[in-house]
Amino acid sequence: MSAASGTRAVLELCTELTHWAEDPNTPGSRVRVTVVDDLDSALLHLIPTVREIGGLLLDVREIAAQGLPDVVSDGSREDRIIAALNPGGIVFGHDADDRRRAYHTAEAGQRYPSVDPLLGLATAALHARLAETDGLILLAYDEASMGVPDGRRAWTFARGTLADLAEKARRVVIVCGIDSIDYVRHCGAEPSAIRRLVGGEYLKRNDPEVNERLIRTLARTSAGHTVLFLAAGFSVSSGVPLGNQVRDVALREYLGDDVIPESGLPAAFYSSLPSDRLLDEERGVNANDLARRLTLERVLREARRHGLDRGAIESLAAANTHALANPGAAVRHLGDLLSLPGRRFVIVTVNFDQLVEVPQAALVRVFGTDNQFRDAAAYVTDYLDGNAAEVPVLKIHGTIEAPDSLVADSDTTHAGLAASKIAALEAATTSPNGPVPFVYVGSSMRDLDLAPFLSAPALSDRINEFWVAPFPADTVVEFIARNRRSRWQENRLAHEASERLITVGADQFLEQYVAHGR
Repeated sequence: MSAASGTRAVLELCTELTHWAEDPNTPGSRVRVTVVDDLDSALLHLIPTVREIGGLLLDVREIAAQGLPDVVSDGSREDRIIAALNPGGIVFGHDADDRRRAYHTAEAGQRYPSVDPLLGLATAALHARLAETDGLILLAYDEASMGVPDGRRAWTFARGTLADLAEKARRVVIVCGIDSIDYVRHCGAEPSAIRRLVGGEYLKRNDPEVNERLIRTLARTSAGHTVLFLAAGFSVSSGVPLGNQVRDVALREYLGDDVIPESGLPAAFYSSLPSDRLLDEERGVNANDLARRLTLERVLREARRHGLDRGAIESLAAANTHALANPGAAVRHLGDLLSLPGRRFVIVTVNFDQLVEVPQAALVRVFGTDNQFRDAAAYVTDYLDGNAAEVPVLKIHGTIEAPDSLVADSDTTHAGLAASKIAALEAATTSPNGPVPFVYVGSSMRDLDLAPFLSAPALSDRINEFWVAPFPADTVVEFIARNRRSRWQENRLAHEASERLITVGADQFLEQYVAHGR
């Protein structure tokens, strides 16, 4: 998305701020968060708007540098702030201008504290108008300049303690500058980021109430079974890198370059590629779209020609080992889900890791190798007919403990799905009880081998699809527009992407699904 689009995104937020000021009853959460990669650009538009509507602006960078002219002298408030931010080693004191400000403990007594955003946040929480403002408060701070531990403290403090101290405010809008999105943190517990403006890309999530309604409807469906399509977004809370992160490992090994920034790796890949190595579908496509659509499988197609694929596969194996020892919330909630009485699920996954089958070993039967897939369709049918108890897990791209089974390069994915895998998927998506709920969890819809099966009009008539991800991927929106919208509209079904997107992470989705499904 262009810089102009980014500006439009900020202007949309400005319009919302004005609406909230004019109509206190405008729907929406009291605390709203937007994450941006260019805080200065965002504030150019936001500051005049906040001033025009009479809101309170707390620019943490300015407060960290200059302090506040008017603060509340309240020992209990200071104790609350210190308790929320420690172990951060923070104390309060007076600077050389006799302004009450936060210091790192080791700096106590110095003329001025460090220009540290964490100290700026603590000082901002002493603002004399914070507890008295009954309209709108805008808090802007830059997490990008913090280390990970301080960034986590700041995120929790801004959305929790500081927002709570603004007890009369009808809206607290937080604009957080970031280097890159941390899906588990920024899109996890509410209030979470509702907007994302990073790299010129603007994405907006559903309000929490909309997500919960969609999850509740899915969890209480009367259909015979549900298919869960688990992609990289399922494994991320267990520390397994997303597909593009592994792709970037492969790109660095292939390009032999540790200097190129991550954002520039896809373009460097195509710049280094001889024209006769372009795939048919890549010819004539502009450079930005090529870079945006680049997958790990596409990179490994080239890397394997030169024996430069070991790094990516080894990183996946290491991530799998670490994740099994430290499973995230999604893994735990999946076990609860599969244990719900009277419910049947089929799990389809393109992940190589073992986060489904190892923790839930007693509940599932895995099909990952070619030999195993020969029996998959028959087993799925038996299971759905009530003649088998273990939940079938169809590992379409193989499994990390059997490296020969991995479908990990685009030459293999271009060959399409094996007949045994198609048969298993056909069995999983067929039901006499009407359309099968089919939920994609953390999928970008870029798997070339699955594309013919998933995009088929006949499939869309057999399933009722939803996509779970913290922010809607543009490739998902494109898939819906290209392959589903008109057919859904003809059949008088919900046909807009916004009606099919559940904008939460896998952890939250599965937790709420279990709660509503009991």
